[in-house]
Order: sequence, then C-alpha cells, then structure tokens
Amino acid sequence: MSLLRQAVRQLFHAPVVAVVAILTLALGLGANAVVFSWIQTTLLNPIPALPDAGRVVSVTSHQPWDSGGGDPMSYPDARDLAEAGKSVFAGITGAETLSATLREGGRVEWVYGQSVLANFFSVLAIPPHLGSLAFPNDDTARGASPQVVISHELWRVRFQSDPAVVGRSVQLNGNPFTIIGVAPAGFIGTLPGVKFGFWVPAAMQAQFGLDWKLTDNRRGWHWLQTLARLAPGVTQAEAAALAGTVARRLAGEHPGSNQRVDFRVTSLARIPFGGTAILRPLLSAVLAATAFVLLLVVVNLANLQLARATTRQREIGIRLAMGATRGHILRQLLVENVILALIAGLVGLALAASCVKGLNAFLPTTSLPIGYSFALQPGVVAVSLLLAGITGALFGLAPAWEAMGTPLSLTIRDGVRGSDGFGPRHRLRQLLVVAQIALAVVLLVGAGLCLRSFQAARQMDLGFQPRNVWTAGLRGDAVDYNREQMARLMADLKERLTPVPGVKSVSWSAGLPLGFEGGSVSDFTVSGYLKGQGENMAAALERIGPGYFQTMEIRLISGREFYPADDPASPPVAIVSEALAAKYFPGRDPVGLEINIWGQNRRIVGVVRTIKLRSLAEAPQNIVYAPQTQVGPTDLTLIVRTGGAASQVAQSVEQAVASLAPNLRVFAAKSLEDAISPAYFIARLAAVLLGGLGLFALLLAMLGIYGMMAFNVSRRVRELGIRLALGAPPATVRALVLNQGVRLAGAGMLLGIAGAGLATRLLQEFLVGVSPFDGPVFLGVLLLLAGVAMIACWLPARRASLVDPLVALRVE
Repeated sequence: MSLLRQAVRQLFHAPVVAVVAILTLALGLGANAVVFSWIQTTLLNPIPALPDAGRVVSVTSHQPWDSGGGDPMSYPDARDLAEAGKSVFAGITGAETLSATLREGGRVEWVYGQSVLANFFSVLAIPPHLGSLAFPNDDTARGASPQVVISHELWRVRFQSDPAVVGRSVQLNGNPFTIIGVAPAGFIGTLPGVKFGFWVPAAMQAQFGLDWKLTDNRRGWHWLQTLARLAPGVTQAEAAALAGTVARRLAGEHPGSNQRVDFRVTSLARIPFGGTAILRPLLSAVLAATAFVLLLVVVNLANLQLARATTRQREIGIRLAMGATRGHILRQLLVENVILALIAGLVGLALAASCVKGLNAFLPTTSLPIGYSFALQPGVVAVSLLLAGITGALFGLAPAWEAMGTPLSLTIRDGVRGSDGFGPRHRLRQLLVVAQIALAVVLLVGAGLCLRSFQAARQMDLGFQPRNVWTAGLRGDAVDYNREQMARLMADLKERLTPVPGVKSVSWSAGLPLGFEGGSVSDFTVSGYLKGQGENMAAALERIGPGYFQTMEIRLISGREFYPADDPASPPVAIVSEALAAKYFPGRDPVGLEINIWGQNRRIVGVVRTIKLRSLAEAPQNIVYAPQTQVGPTDLTLIVRTGGAASQVAQSVEQAVASLAPNLRVFAAKSLEDAISPAYFIARLAAVLLGGLGLFALLLAMLGIYGMMAFNVSRRVRELGIRLALGAPPATVRALVLNQGVRLAGAGMLLGIAGAGLATRLLQEFLVGVSPFDGPVFLGVLLLLAGVAMIACWLPARRASLVDPLVALRVE
C-alpha cells in the first residue's frame, strides 16, 4: 500500500508529464480497442448467436484457377461428404441467399432470406424462440415444404411480437407459406455481415425463381454455402484430411464435374463469403498498424520516463544512500508506470466507446441489409485493461533498469551536475528514438500506399461513366408481374421519361456493376474453341434492356445494341465483352457467330468494351449480355442518364412509375455513383484508418526527436556554455546538436524502410492500382520524415546556440 501511495504522489509531483503520458497512451490503447471491437464482430464472431461456434467450420470447393478463398459446394458433393464423414462431422448443412416479397394482411415488403437444407437449424444447434425450427427432413421433395422460419427482428417489427404468429400464413413471392417458428434474438443468418429475415427449405427453390439444383447431375453447380459441426473430439485438421480424401474419390468417380476439385475446411474466421472475406485482409493490416502504434507509444513513453528518471537521479541516489534496495526502487518505478497506464487504459476505453459506434458510418450503402452493429464488448474491455497493464510495465522497464544499473556514486554526482546526453549511459534513449522513427516510417509508408490506392481507385477507368445517372429498383414479383409484363412496363417507362427535360437516355438491367449483390455466372462453350484441361470457361451473364450501352456510356466496338424486337419470339442473341472476344475468337470478328450459355445457342450481335463488373481489382472479365426480354428476370433497375445532376429526375421517375404501375413501389433509388460506392469501400476505409494512424505516428516521432534533443540540450547547458565561452561560434554549436539528431533520424529511417518493405506485404490484397513497393511513396515518406526531423532538431539546436556562457557556468 505504501508503494501505491508513493506512486500516486509522484504522479502529482509531475502533473504535466503524467497528463502527456496518459493522453498519449490513451490514444494508442483506444485505437487498439476500436480495432479489437471490429475484429471481434467481423472475424471472431462472424455468425452471431451461434452456440459452441468454435466447433463449426466452413467447407468450400477449390479448383486450380481459384484466386479467392473458395467457392460454395454443390448439393451432391455436400451430401456425399456428409455420408462419408459421419464419424468426423456431427452434421453438414448449407444455405443460399435469396430475396422475396413478403405479403401479409395487405402489406407488401421486400425481405432477404436464405434457402436452407432441412437440417440447417439442428446442425447449427439454434434453439427456437417460438414454435419449431425443424423443417421436413427431405431436401429433394420439390415444392413439398411450404414452411418458413422468421427472424426475431421481423417477428418484433412486422408482427409486433405476436406470440400467436406460429401457424399463420404469409405469402412469399405470391406463394403461401406457414410460419412454423421464430429464430432467437441475435441470430441473423450464416452469411457474415448480412441480416436475413426468413429461412425456407431448399425444397422450395422453385417458388423463388431459383433453378433446381438438388439432384445428382448438378455437381457442377456450386451454390451451397456449406457449414459443418465437428463431432466431439475431432480436430479441424482431421476434418480437413477427411474432406481432401473424399474430394479425391469424387474426382475419380465424376471426372466431368469434379476433376481437380478439392474440398477445404476452415474456421469461421476465414469463411470466404460475406463481410468476413471482404474485411479480413484490411483488418489484418489495421491490427498490425495499431500494434505498431501502441509499440510506438510505449517507446515514446519509455523515453519520456527515462528523461524523468534522469531528473530524479538525486532523489534515487539519496534513497539508495539511506538504505533502500535497488529492488525496492525497481518495484516503485514499475508501480508508478502501471498505475499511469491503467488510468490511460480507462481514458482510452472511454474514447473507444464513443468512437466504436462511428464504425457504423463507414459501412457501405447497399440494398443488402447490413448485419453489423459495432459496440464495445466486455471481452474487449478486459483485453484492453490487460494490455494497459502490460504496456505500463514495458515502458516502465527502461527507466527502472537504468536506475538499477547506475553506480551509487555516479547517481549522486549526476544529480548535482548535468551529464552528456550522448554518452554511453544514454545509448538506450538513443536506441528508443531510432526505434520511434523506424516505426513511424513503417506506418507512414502503409498510410501513403493506402492513400495512393484510394486516389488510383477514384481515377480508375471503369469502362462506363457513373456520373449523371439515376437508378431506381422495381420488384415485379411484388405485384406478380411476369417477365413480359415487366419488359412492357420498362419500355413504357422509357417512352414516358425520354421527353422529360434533362433526360438523355433510358434503359434497364437486372443489376448494376460494382455492387455487393453479385450476379449470375454460367459456363459457356464456343464452337471451334478447344477447352484446355482444367480450364474454367465461365462468364458473367448480364440481363439488360435496349439502349443499355448508350445509357451507361459503354463503348460499342462492333455490331449493334439490342433492339426492342429482340423479344422471346425472336432468335436468341447476345453481346460479349472485348475480353471474351479476344480470348475465344482470336483473329476474327465474333459478330454473327454463336456462343452457348445457359444451355442455349445465342447469336452474337455485338462486342462492347470490357468494364469493371464485380471489383476494381479484377482482371478483364468474360461477360455475356442477353436481352432481359429473353432471359428475365422480373426484378429490374431503371437507369436514366441526365444532362446534369442525377437526382433532378428522381421525382419524374416516381411519378412515371406511379402512373403506369400504381401498385409497384420504387426502392433503392439513388445515383449510380452512390450505387457503386461499395466498390470503393475497402480502399476508402484503408485510407482513412491507416492515414489517421500514420499521422499519429508522425506526431509521436516528431515529439520523440524533439524531446530527446531538447532534453540533451538542457543537460548540456554547462558544456555548451564552456564551448561558447572558449570562442566556439553559435553556428558550430547548432551544427553539433543538429548532427547528433540527424544521425539518429537517419538510422531510424534506414531501419524503417527495411521494415516497411516487409510489412507492406499485408496490404497487397486490397491495394488498387499501386504496388506495395511504390517508389514515390517510399521517397515521399523519407523526405517528409527528414523535414520533420530537421525541424524537431533545429529548435533545440537554436536554443543551444543562444546559451549565455556566464549563466551556463553559474547554472549549477
């Protein structure tokens, strides 16, 4: 207790030092707490309210050409793996994302849900809040299970928490379904980051316009996002080994679909779908950056405490002379610093609690219901306080170690006379300054790369022009429109809106590029092209209306756009991307030739420029465009190009829809620039987070250099006064101090560049249009830090040159 009281008194004896240390450490700990909260929400708890989540794993299909974390599985592959792995897996299940109109009591709304295997809730061990979560145990009984489980939030909001909801009938896409249960609060589905409102059996796929994929001959259709629960006592490595064995067996039994297909088992933290897959590379880099920041803070504070310990040498010497042991002094200094760190930890948690909710503002605007809600969790609080104690001990070790290692006679003498701040006894402080600068270089290089990446992303040629375009979603299923009715409605809307002042062109499509919603992908064949062994011939299939390329300003290279006459009664046609044409029709114009996609031959009538379709970093994509009138669907997006601000036609669009289809509601109406903003989400977030951490690192480095040099000058007042008294010019004294500081800065920058060359590998997964070893960024950081170091060294050097020799000689 006496150690504690004495430690508190010491903090009050140097309040300025204590406040600076607390605020600096609080910022470092607060930044880590915010990142820990993000990681806990997105990586450590990707599927909320999942019992015994550590026993649940993700199972994916992998092929040699896969560049990502894996694909969903086919239904027969998942079924065969479950059959062969009964001793390894307690169960294997899966789900597919879908959306539908929910109609009940005359009210219609659009809801996202999942089509799931019958054992979905039992394998995941999800208990019901109301009713039952057990679907009939037959996935292939097509259309035989019109039952639905609704989410707790949908039950609370849509059904006003009615306890009698079980047994009620609702319509999903115009088909009657019986509510059999309500999921527990917190469970929102199994696609990380997306919040679902209902779950239906996979046997009801056809009722949602999905293709029937629950048969043995659909092994090539990878659609099932598969999860498995490990059997008791089974490790993930054992499950992975079994999955690999089964994959090799199926490759031999089904060479047409499973050749070179592997199955992999990963933890939920590495699930390759949803927000976890999107955010994991960035969070890995941000976690490393915040760890560097915290280390930089510790180094800075260790240097600060060393300086303070030096000023306390007389006190320490007297206590040692009076019989105090060096062990007692060590414990005293450590207690002081741990108390200071714990106070900083509490301040940092208070800052983090107010900042962590701000993470929600960074989430992208998308029509998908985002399921993340960031808040400071109890586990994060505990880890942060533990981290505060550890950091307090770490930055307290340096001054404590120096206090223990200093001879008693030298301690008392130095308490009376100033000492050379660059002598052997101060090498630890010099090394700490070098470490500060090196860490700052690593962080600033990372921040510079992310800023350059965001700039490159914003300037990237997308292949289409998003400015001055208004988009509006229309769900034909909500009013039971079929494909032909929706096509007529869109044509009427085009005719109604084209004369509106400011409108340049109008079209429609089944989706928009560069959103989180994804799109259709299908295998295709080309007459005369011999497919190589293991080659993946797949293309994105985009369903569009006449005038789409003109409206999106996508350049037509050859052929024509679709005509209104390209309807179901006319021959099937297609337009292909330049990338597809170059690879599969080398040296010839594909216009007039055929491509087989979705099991149908289509005559190619045009070639268009390849656009960025799914992500900014993607390679040129194989894209096949087909008329919406020939291949559906009924959920479409109206696209209007204007001569000015896109929003100027918003009211005209609403009025046109209301007059032509009074029962149809416009949803997700926004500019195309807002619609594609998710594509810039990671680049923007990386620039903001790592840019902020880089600026903080720059400030700490500047304070570290300045503090070191200012302290040394204050300790060398007597020596510098003698030099001036003996005739040394002030410029020589300034050069002496500057030279010492520049040497430290130079050493730190060299070490930092080497460290940055290794650390930037963490960034390469999400950098767009810039190399992790971008020369201008590295050079810019060196010049910036060199300038900052010169400023930080010049101020103490100038002070040294102004020392009055007479005052300096009398200072002691």
